[in-house]
Order: sequence, then structure tokens, then C-alpha cells
Amino acid sequence: MADTLDPMFPASSRQPKVAKLHWQQCFAAVVVSFGALSAGSVLSWTSPVLPQLTAKSSTIHVTVAEATWIGSLLAIGALCSAVPAGILVEKFGRKFILIGTTIPFLINWILIVFAVNVYMLYVARFLAGISTGAICVCGSMYLIEMSEIKNRGTYGSFFQLFLCIGILITYSIGALVHYKILSLILAIFPICFGIGFNFLPESPVYLIKNNRLTAASDALRWLRPRNHDIEKELSQMQVMIEARFGRTAKFMDLFQTRENIYGLIACIGLMCIQQLSGVSAIKSYTVQIFQAANTSIDEHVQSILVALVQVIMAVVCSSVIERAGRKFFLMISGIIMAVCMILLGFYFQWKLGGRSTTYISWLPLFSLMFFIVGYAVGLGPLPWMLMSEIYSPELRGIASGITVTLNWALVFIVTKSFGPLVFSIGPAATFYIFAAFLSLGIVFIVFCVPETRGKSMQQIQKDLRKINFKKF
Repeated sequence: MADTLDPMFPASSRQPKVAKLHWQQCFAAVVVSFGALSAGSVLSWTSPVLPQLTAKSSTIHVTVAEATWIGSLLAIGALCSAVPAGILVEKFGRKFILIGTTIPFLINWILIVFAVNVYMLYVARFLAGISTGAICVCGSMYLIEMSEIKNRGTYGSFFQLFLCIGILITYSIGALVHYKILSLILAIFPICFGIGFNFLPESPVYLIKNNRLTAASDALRWLRPRNHDIEKELSQMQVMIEARFGRTAKFMDLFQTRENIYGLIACIGLMCIQQLSGVSAIKSYTVQIFQAANTSIDEHVQSILVALVQVIMAVVCSSVIERAGRKFFLMISGIIMAVCMILLGFYFQWKLGGRSTTYISWLPLFSLMFFIVGYAVGLGPLPWMLMSEIYSPELRGIASGITVTLNWALVFIVTKSFGPLVFSIGPAATFYIFAAFLSLGIVFIVFCVPETRGKSMQQIQKDLRKINFKKF
């Protein structure tokens, strides 16, 4: 009975229509997404900056080995913060933790601007990772919990959209200015995020779980249209939380039921597919990949075009995400990305084999643009969204922390090993490996990931119990 009252998961199996966007709820989604904008900027910072740092004229001359650490230490920071953030967000609230992420972000940019050696850059990147890991856990959680049911997918996709915008801005400005000026400009984003979040209410779900009903009512009143029945939604949320989620979750609760275990496997599997596709290495080393491709188009221009396509597709995704099932978009995404990695591998195999690339010089740009298209429509936003949809509210903090920790561990492995892999086995074989992981991922999605669109928590849990991992 309680499941049918879950305000975040509609009880009807009928697919919901997309509701009109309420301006204050939309404003809240944009402010939260400025955290993703900040994360996107630090994730992509290495792409335009590493060529500057590795140049002989650089005041801090960075070796190739040091460059891989600069690229991957952000993931170590995120790895260290993901689980603690998932725990602390339940104790201190979403708002407090998210505002707190602005501090490491700002220290990161200050250290970079005043850096006199590579070790200051190491510390800066690690601190940036601390904030990025926390935002990935708490930001998407806040977006889901503050949204109306019919706009859950739209607002959930805002996170990926703004992350892509952050990448585009970083590539574009980084192609024109010195990295210290770039860092000063990018410091504006976390400042806007911290200031803007002061005007937002705490998550209604968190407030009800802590028996702060008056504050929860005020939060809903701020986040909903004037004609919305606040008391009815508040009552439904309260009944749901008290009946099903009124206790404090423990780590071992993740392994107490079949649906919890299978939900964890499904979400972890999606994060593995996302990162083993090579997307983090491509975002971190886009300029270097185009330099190695040695085409007639400037590598910075090509990188900007790839980032622009990513933003466009994120906008398209946010408008169509509720029009079809999650699994459909995930499978299409995996297929497109796998084909693109095969094409990119073929280009480098052809080029390094001594053959002329005159007639296929367009292939690297084409492959990476459509790789990003595939990523943006599925494996980019949906693993984060499904994490919030599959995990029940009382387990969401712990489970999300574990899932995001694994995600960042894979980010570190992929970004740190990309250079050595390319050096040892060549770029062609490296991209073929990414394609192989994506192919396995498509099979995993078909058999091991439940459809969540328009389903109640009860229906999702039922679908999880039906999953047969022996097929996979």
C-alpha cells in the first residue's frame, strides 16, 4: 500500500505525460545543475591545458607521466568523497553538503592560478575531485527528490546537460587563453552555485525523514505551482516514508533482499559500461587524440565541435527522455558508441599501417562526434537517473555512494591507463577494447537492467526480482 503513495514513483503503469515546468522548480534545477557545470569544467580542464603544460615553454614543465597523474587524480578525489557524501547527506541534508562542495572547487582554482610546481597541481586536482564526487552523489539525488513525478526525467537530465555545457565552455575558452586565465574564469561557476543554492529549500524528502513537517510543507510550497495540492502530496510522502522507510538503513541492508542485490548489480553494471566505454579518457584527452589523428582541421576546433554536439544532444535528450523507455535509449546508446569506437580504431589502424588517410580524414571527427551523440542519449545521463529510481529512499545515500565510488575508480583506471595502453598496444587496439566492452554492455542492458519509466517503486522492485542473471 505504501508503495502506491510514493511521490517520486507514480503508481500507475500508464506512461505519464510531461508536465508544464514550474519556474521556481526549474530555477532550482538550474541552480543545482551549476554544480554539474563546475564538475564538467574540472573534468575537461586537462584537454586544452595539458598541451600547454607539456610544452617546453611552460613555466611548469610537465612530463608525460606527470600529465597522466594530473588527468587522473581528480578521480582519486572523487573516489574518496563519494561514500562519505552518501552518508553525510543523510545526516546533514542535501543543501548543506552541496553548498560545502564549493570550497574545494575554489581552492582548486586558486592553487592552479598560483601553482609554481606540479605538486600544487596534484593537490588542486585532488580537491576538485572531492567536490565532483560529492556533487555526483548529492546533486542528482536533490534533483529527483525536488521534482514533480511527470518532470522527473526532464530535471534528472539537467545534470548531464550542464556537465556538457561545462565541457564546451572549457574547451572553447581553453583554446584561446592561458590556463591560469581559464582557471580564473571557471572559478565563477562554483561561486554562482554556492550563492544560488542559498535561495533554495532543503529536499522535502530529507525534511520529512527528519520529522520537520512544517519545513517540508514550506519547501513543497516553494517548489510547486500555486494550484498544487501541497497538503495531499505532503501526506502521501509522509505515509510512504513512515510506512516503508522510517528506519535508518545500514550497509548490510543492501544485501538482505533479492531486489536490493539485483538493483545494486544493475546500477553498478551500468556505471561499468559507462566508464569502460572510454568516455572519460576521450573527454580528458580530446585535443591529444585529434593531434595524434593529424587531420587538416585544428585539434581545438574539432574538440569544440565534439563538445558542441554533446550539448545539443543533451538538450534533445532532456526533451525526449520521457518519450520512450530507459532501456531503449541505453541500447541505442551502446550500439552507436561501439560502432564509433570501431571506426576510430579502424582509422588509426589504417593510418599507422602506412596507408593514405586523405579520403578518410573526416573519420576521427565523425567518430567522436557520434560517439558523444550516443553517450548523450543514453549511457551519459541514464545510469545516474536509474540510480535514483532503482534505489529505495532509505538506501539511496549508501547505495549511491558505493555506486559512484566504483564509477570514479573506473574513471581513474581508464584515464591513468589510456596513455600507457596507447603507447604499448597502439590507439587502434585501445579503441577496439572500448568497443568490446560496449558490446558486452549491450547484452547486460538487455538481460539485467529493469525498465523504470513511469513505474512505481513497487513495480520496479517486482521487475528486479524477475531478473535472471544466469541468462547473462
